Amino acid sequence: MLGKKVNRQMAATLLIIGVIIFGIAAWFFRDTISYYIKLYNAKQIGDKYYAEYKFINKNIKYAMCIAPKTVTVTPC
Repeated sequence: MLGKKVNRQMAATLLIIGVIIFGIAAWFFRDTISYYIKLYNAKQIGDKYYAEYKFINKNIKYAMCIAPKTVTVTPC
């Protein structure tokens, strides 16, 4: 009986310590977390925009009509 009570107290203590450590880490990295949340929201808005218009495509393929040439510069 005493062992179960000690285990529960230990688990509660570890949980509180974990929550405190998580809170400190979240506070320390709050700018980075905020940036990634905004980036995720922007992607969601963009995906919603592209889903509304069936004639818009994100994957635009460009054809190379002219063969690429190497430009060399020689000194005078």
